Amino acid sequence: MKYHFIINGKSGKDNKSLLEGKIREACFKRKINYDITYTTRPSDAKRIAAEFPDEESVVFSVGGDG
Repeated sequence: MKYHFIINGKSGKDNKSLLEGKIREACFKRKINYDITYTTRPSDAKRIAAEFPDEESVVFSVGGDG
């Protein structure tokens, strides 16, 4: 199983590298196979998530407008 983190690169005021570091640290401690992808335009998250195999993936969408 692989965890996929899709981060909205344009949302919020949070430091994206800090957020990415927290994800990396948490996954490393738990020996979780993961990747991080940043969106660059509207609808990127949907397109990116659709590329992952359903039976082998857990997808997290990070950031947004609400």
